[in-house]
Amino acid sequence: VVTPVIADSLNINILTASYHGRFVLLLPKIAFNTSAINFGTTLLGTNKDYGLVIYNQGTSNLTISKITSNSGDIRFLDSSGFTLTAGGNLTRTVRLYANTRGVKNASFVFYSNDPNDSVHTVTATGIVFTTNELYLNTVTSKYGFVGTMKIRMKNFESVSAFQTSITLPASINYVAGSVVLNPART
Repeated sequence: VVTPVIADSLNINILTASYHGRFVLLLPKIAFNTSAINFGTTLLGTNKDYGLVIYNQGTSNLTISKITSNSGDIRFLDSSGFTLTAGGNLTRTVRLYANTRGVKNASFVFYSNDPNDSVHTVTATGIVFTTNELYLNTVTSKYGFVGTMKIRMKNFESVSAFQTSITLPASINYVAGSVVLNPART
């Protein structure tokens, strides 16, 4: 009787059993709930989280030895290694840190003992934006004299149009044609 041996790259037997010429292999298989994380948009100062699920769809333990990232703006809260039993899964939180505005990108590299996918990459992207602000000044005027209400917009992002509605007290009349839009400053 010959006992078959099938070994991995470390010469560890991965053959579980053989029956009449058929055999069962013990192999881990890494999988994820997504290959590309899209955070969408978030407001400056408002971090955003995503739960990345890592699965072991194989028949033996999956060991993730390390997770690396090329970004300081998008990172795992815990990037330490771990082991998943066959059929197991684990959720790790990925955070978009919204400290500066702009498009943020990251690539995460998972190093595992999956013989078919030992180095696997998951990408992530998100946009951090700021809001534009409108400022109204107070108006002081004597009866019968013209008062001016200035509206100032502080632009952090580009603006193609805006609309506002101001309710005036009954004692104040709007002078038709008195709205003036200053030219854009660069």
